[in-house]
Amino acid sequence: MRQPIKVFILLLLTCFTFAGCRDEAIRIDSHFMGIWNGSDAVYTYHLSIDNRSEGYWEQDKGGKYKSAQGVARVKNGDLSIGLKSLEINQYPAQDSAGGWEMTLSGVVYQKQ
Repeated sequence: MRQPIKVFILLLLTCFTFAGCRDEAIRIDSHFMGIWNGSDAVYTYHLSIDNRSEGYWEQDKGGKYKSAQGVARVKNGDLSIGLKSLEINQYPAQDSAGGWEMTLSGVVYQKQ
């Protein structure tokens, strides 16, 4: 096989591999998708994940923000948004009132 064809096939396989990983993040648990809010004694938190697995996380302390954005993935008990990793203490579940909540890195988030 000629070298350019080998390179093309390798690039094609790499693209399919990454595309498959992206879809897997959504299929792991689609309940993560949506807009979530949480707070603790110091910070308020906002998290959103859309149906394309694009995520945004924000930490707010009186107008001082930290944020992360990028592909959302669930793997090995963690939810990552771009380079930000949050430990999943409780997966999304409906509470007794019918609302959805989850706990990430010790913070309880409620779905809007």
